[in-house]
Amino acid sequence: MPTYKLYYFDVPARGELPRIILSAAGQPFEDIRFSGQEWPKYKPKMPFGQVPVLEVDGQMIAQEYAISKFLARQFGFCSEDNLDHAREDMYVFLSEDIYVKVEEIFHTRDDKEKSEALKKKFVNETGPVMLSKLEQALSKSASGYLVRGKLSWADLAVFSNLGVMEFILPTESVNLLEHCPNIRRNMELVRRNPNVNTYLKQRPSPNA
Repeated sequence: MPTYKLYYFDVPARGELPRIILSAAGQPFEDIRFSGQEWPKYKPKMPFGQVPVLEVDGQMIAQEYAISKFLARQFGFCSEDNLDHAREDMYVFLSEDIYVKVEEIFHTRDDKEKSEALKKKFVNETGPVMLSKLEQALSKSASGYLVRGKLSWADLAVFSNLGVMEFILPTESVNLLEHCPNIRRNMELVRRNPNVNTYLKQRPSPNA
């Protein structure tokens, strides 16, 4: 059986989706977390000098979505039907679009004026529009899942990426998701997955 090691900073961000997929699968893995101060000792070992990186029996895989899709395929969270597979990817990358907007707000936090302007635009314009697309898709789902009526990497990506939104913009996220009952239902389904729930209870408190 393969052994898995995941390298990433001790924050949710781009390492969280691989962690959640591995956890949802019930797959033991070595969760190697480190601070920014510790990063220089890991960086030379990384294929592209960045993280996240997944090590599988000594083979290193870089890039969040290369890692996540490999794991989703490995553990049955990707559809074998090509059209359903594309639909899963569609929702994964919609949630990534939301993540990117939130990440930009976080990375400009030292420039208060710019960060506040980005936050205002996200909360009042881009965020509601993007979330409405997810909400609309989920409103048509009897199961509460995005594709095939079962848990897929699309649901896990939405949970992970919107979880980062909740971490960075806690108050604003409550207001944004107040009008998205189907997104909240979808995220709750993932949260209640026994393996994911165990991971969430045991993961270290993140450091910004």
